[in-house]
Parts: sequence; structure tokens; C-alpha cells
Amino acid sequence: MRGAAPRLANFNLLLAEDAFDDISENTPFAFRNIAEFEHLLAEVVDCIVIFPESPGSFAELGFFARSEQARIRTLVVNPLHLQGEESFINAGIIDYINRESFFRPQLHVDFNRNSRPDFSAVIKRLEKRLTKKNRKKLELLPAGDMPAQLRLYIVTYVVSTCRVLHIEDLKNVINECLPSGADFSEFDEILSFCLGANLLARAGSASDYLVPKYEKNPFIEVGGSAPSKATSACIQFYQKHFPAVFSMLRNVA
Repeated sequence: MRGAAPRLANFNLLLAEDAFDDISENTPFAFRNIAEFEHLLAEVVDCIVIFPESPGSFAELGFFARSEQARIRTLVVNPLHLQGEESFINAGIIDYINRESFFRPQLHVDFNRNSRPDFSAVIKRLEKRLTKKNRKKLELLPAGDMPAQLRLYIVTYVVSTCRVLHIEDLKNVINECLPSGADFSEFDEILSFCLGANLLARAGSASDYLVPKYEKNPFIEVGGSAPSKATSACIQFYQKHFPAVFSMLRNVA
């Protein structure tokens, strides 16, 4: 799908491998269960596009089929030569996904190694099903009740507002945003999704600073008070910890 990225300019693409590589490289002493990692990822993204071509992707497909969060968002893109084949994957797992997926039915693409695959049908399906009409009103809830997608939004929004932010300072600002404080048990995973989707980038010699990277329209439409509360928390953070910087920015504004 990297080759199709220019035609998906209105979408933010995230390869699970990129996010998992980032979290593995930057939290090297913590074991990550990749199944749990991708289950959380399914709560963040709007659509999971999967190409069942290898043993690993076959296992992923079965895992997504058993997850309610994942299967409703899964678009299966099967190799063309498997179309109509009476296999367990086609007649079992994919059929199971197709019963509930918003992106059903599965598509078929010719992955002939001698030519570039034509992903036009995949792009058309995404453009048709993923529209901006589904605006969401998301409020800042207590940490335990906050959807993963909103947590991803807050991380990206705060860094974008502050422009450059140390990871620990990001946690402090987020903690100020939430009514009863933040739960950082999945913070590393959420941050890796932001980085894997090129919404943010690491900076600094120890890669412990974050800067905004995306130049597209906001990746999620958020109503309610979430943006203003996050902005207020950013302002209060600068006023308290970096008053000189805040004063300079206020004078420039």
C-alpha cells in the first residue's frame, strides 16, 4: 500500500509493523504481546486493510475475526487467484468477517510479481466508506472511560499545539487535561501509533522529544470541548514551567 499512498492523500496510513518497530526500539526492556498491541490498534484506526498472503497474515486474519472491535473495521484484500476457492480462509474466516464488517465484502487483487498491483478498487472502497460525514463528538472523559482513538487525538493535538515537547512533559500536560488524571498504562502504544502514522516524529539525541509531522487535514473530526481543554492545559503548562517562553510567544501573537 506504500505505492498507493499518493492516491490516498486524504487518509493517514499506518503500518502496524512501523508502530511496533518504534515501540520495540524505544522501550527495549519491555515485552510487547503483538496480539494485544494490534487489538488496541484496532480501536484506534477506522479501517484495517489486510492482505492474507503469509502464515503471519493468516493468523492475524483469524485473530481479527474473533475480535469485535477488529472485524467490524476489517477490509480483506485477497489474492486474485484465490477467488472462489473453497478454503477455510474463504468459507470460514473471511465469511465470518463479512457478516459484520462495515467494509465488506472482500476485494481481490492480482499480486502478480511481474507487474505492479492495481489497488484502485481498494482506494475506491475506502473513499466511499470513510467520509467526513461521521463527525464524532468526543468529550474529555475520566481516563478509564476514554476511547483509544481520543487518546491518540489528544497526544497529537497537544504536541501540535506546543510544537516541541519532551515525552515526560507531554504526560504532564495530558494529566492536566483529564478530569481525574491520566492512565498511562497504554501510553507507549498510543504514542507508537502516532509515530507509525507519521503524525508525530521523534527529535533530540535520545529521541525523547516530539514534534508534529502531519500536514494533512485533522485525522479525526472532534466536537465538544476536547480541543479547547487541551489548548488550555498547554497554555497553563507553559505559564507554570516556562514563563519566559510563554511571554515571548504571547508577545509574538
